[in-house]
Amino acid sequence: ADEGDFFARRTAAIQAYYEWLPIRPPMGDGNPQIYRSFEFGNLVNLYMLDTRVIGREKQLNMADYKRADGQFDGKAFMQALHNPDRTLLGRAQFNWLADEVKQSSARWQVLGQQILMGKMHYPAEVLTSEREAVAGAIEGLLGLLKKQQAGATLSEEELARLATKLPYNLDAWDGYAAERDKVLSLFSDAQKSLLVIAGDTHNGWVNKLTDNSGETVAMEYATPSVSSPGMEGYLGLNTAQAKRLADALPLLIDDLSYCNLHERGYMTMSFTLSMVTTQWHYVSNISNENYTVFTRHTERFVN
Repeated sequence: ADEGDFFARRTAAIQAYYEWLPIRPPMGDGNPQIYRSFEFGNLVNLYMLDTRVIGREKQLNMADYKRADGQFDGKAFMQALHNPDRTLLGRAQFNWLADEVKQSSARWQVLGQQILMGKMHYPAEVLTSEREAVAGAIEGLLGLLKKQQAGATLSEEELARLATKLPYNLDAWDGYAAERDKVLSLFSDAQKSLLVIAGDTHNGWVNKLTDNSGETVAMEYATPSVSSPGMEGYLGLNTAQAKRLADALPLLIDDLSYCNLHERGYMTMSFTLSMVTTQWHYVSNISNENYTVFTRHTERFVN
């Protein structure tokens, strides 16, 4: 058994969204539109995207790229991944965003959307490991990296283990790489300062957003969840293991600079004409009303 037809599930998701949440659906629209923008004077333009429903094509599945001999067909997978015609936003939403960006004169451009845009490219052996073995695989690779940084010479096999990387979450922007490049180009070509904010994973993240030449063209800040478990819950990690994994991931993922995998909380952002300050706040417990808030991390963006 599988999850059923993708488009039937998408239609059901739209229906459930409007029936469950206390909002009214657009009248007379077969494809309800939730993407929209907000202007805060000349300071911020906030574009709220729909990356879940209205335009997205079905995400890729690595299992579909296994050859008859059971081996992974990396070439075919990468061709599909970088297919310029695959879309997450859909043509109408992309064109709307392009027009909005052209017309904006705000100091800061902010994309508010659901999923990670950063290139979360993990060493391939991590993604092919069983769930309970993922943390151990990452620690093993981290050991190789530290060995290399200490001046030791790695074998060709060890170097390949570190260098061979694949996107982790094909349900996020990593699964729609060509369109991600197009979106980032809308802002970089217009020489406008872009920040991307995200949720979805239930963990706190900071990613550089880079173009194909490796140049940083924007920053991404992702908020943790208030109560729901994140990656640490999926992997079955205790607090100590989650902390070690959070320390390891920025060393293994090129564009990642910060993550928190063991605490629940929220993110705040403040804007001035000269600076954006983003802070990650975490609570001491989520089981009762007696809690303490800790500010664990601060990012200041000046451009």
